[in-house]
Amino acid sequence: MTGDLMTLYGAKDSAELTYQIPAGASNADQSLLIDYEASNLLIAPSSLTIAIDDEPVKSIKLDGSSKRKTVKLNLSKSQSAQGYHNVSLRFYGVLKEGVCVRQDTSGNWIKIYPDSRLVLSEASKSKGADLGHFPYPFAQSGNTGEETDIILPDKPTSAEAEAAVKTEAFLKTADSRLKVSYVKESDAGKISNPSIVIGADRHWNGKIKDLFEQGNIKAEDNKLLLAERVLTSGDKRQPVLFVTAQSDKTLADKIRVITDSAYSGQLGGDTLTIGRHTVYYFIQGVTSLILVLAANTGFSAFPQLAFNLARDQYMPRMFTVRGDRLGFSNGIIFLGIASILLILLFGGRTEHLIPLYAVGVFIPFTLSQTGMCIKWIRQKPKGWAVKMLINSCGAAISFMVLCILFATKFNLVWPVLLFMPAVVMLFFVIKNHYTAVGEQLRVVDQQPEEIRGTVVIVPVAGVTTVVQKSIQYAKSLSDQVIAVHVSFDRENEKKVEKRWEELHNGVRLVTLHSSYRSLVHPFDKFLETVEQKAKKEQFSVMVLFPQFITKKRWQTILHNQSAFLLRVRLFWKKDIIVATLPYHFKK
Repeated sequence: MTGDLMTLYGAKDSAELTYQIPAGASNADQSLLIDYEASNLLIAPSSLTIAIDDEPVKSIKLDGSSKRKTVKLNLSKSQSAQGYHNVSLRFYGVLKEGVCVRQDTSGNWIKIYPDSRLVLSEASKSKGADLGHFPYPFAQSGNTGEETDIILPDKPTSAEAEAAVKTEAFLKTADSRLKVSYVKESDAGKISNPSIVIGADRHWNGKIKDLFEQGNIKAEDNKLLLAERVLTSGDKRQPVLFVTAQSDKTLADKIRVITDSAYSGQLGGDTLTIGRHTVYYFIQGVTSLILVLAANTGFSAFPQLAFNLARDQYMPRMFTVRGDRLGFSNGIIFLGIASILLILLFGGRTEHLIPLYAVGVFIPFTLSQTGMCIKWIRQKPKGWAVKMLINSCGAAISFMVLCILFATKFNLVWPVLLFMPAVVMLFFVIKNHYTAVGEQLRVVDQQPEEIRGTVVIVPVAGVTTVVQKSIQYAKSLSDQVIAVHVSFDRENEKKVEKRWEELHNGVRLVTLHSSYRSLVHPFDKFLETVEQKAKKEQFSVMVLFPQFITKKRWQTILHNQSAFLLRVRLFWKKDIIVATLPYHFKK
């Protein structure tokens, strides 16, 4: 009902509460207790009107008595039906004459206490011998404040104690005000509250052991046994859940079936053995085959789909390339990487991945069936009406399943609403790119501008064999060759110039001094100057980078990568030809 004290203030105020009738509860002899206290300044016609599911149930006159009171409301058959019910509280307060002129003051109030609760009949509790209703009747929604006992062996092991604590925590997720008491076997007299017995079967020696024998409750090897029974104590019947195994390890490993809602919601019957039976392996095998078939469908269909989209320029061209085995290997690799990322992103939780998979299946089903309907309407071939009817039914069924998935699993499938529009937009961005590229590469009747020659620029870090070979190669391409050296200190600059003069290769060396030790900026400025002059003479500009290749790949990191930085910079400059002359070391 409510976990906190609620205060309503006059002259008029209202509040909404809810209660839940759990599955398996009887729909007879249920009642609702409203615990309240009103201001002693109230007079007639002050009142508290209570309605359940918008149907007025009772109107309480408030006469100024400040005593705390409880009113009991017997619920009708419809108000005791399984599920949630709404309780409306409407307060109307009038203060005594002469106390206050205004009615909306702090003295005009009524309090609703957290002890207000739903009271289920004993018949409802005795009907609880069904695991399918768990955690009811040991805990029920609505902050009832009822009591449940957890019975442990006289000397519980750490595994049994941990299982008991986890069970208590789970019960309190249903009823935060539930009172849970831990009782040792030797202290367990007559069972007066709903009880959960937790412990390995060999640890019971007294009354609980007798209950195990009377109820024919015996755990099997490496299996957890759940058995719910209704025991009679005097004129009362109390539900008891036995949770046992032959070993502590089995109890610790499998206790999650009653402490995790993902598992407890699948319980059923009054006795259940949790373990690996023949049926378990059969179900696991069949499930594996289904998953293998589903995965195989994706890995066989997606590469072909990606090929078709890439052929129509909606995906990168890499998806059109066939591998050594004539399969679209890039599509397979891409799908494999995407699958790994999904598993890592969702932590391998299949209960989160399966709804996404289902939505991913039924959206294409709906679209494809709808597309076929449009095809039959437009073309109207012979017998199209029957085909139209079949595809219409398929589209309607797929759409209904899709709506159910969104209605029941929206918290898991909402990313699809963001992902699919983003993917479609990406397809159109790729299409626009390829269209623009095609327009620029298309051969037109206009003749390209004539190139009369080439200016070859060779960056020089120092005078080496690699530089000498690069200069010789550049001279074979053009008689306009310029060597460029960027220096950071004057002394080294003079040494390079002196050694260059000793080569007598007929190529001019241009030295650029960089005061801020920047390599890219001065070289970039020099290129702009050369490029402007070259355009006037209808010359192209080529930058030829001398590049030595080490014998072993790991040795590359031992050398300066300044040439790489310059190449990356020049790739984005228009009308600059970038070339590399490799020189391989032999040792």
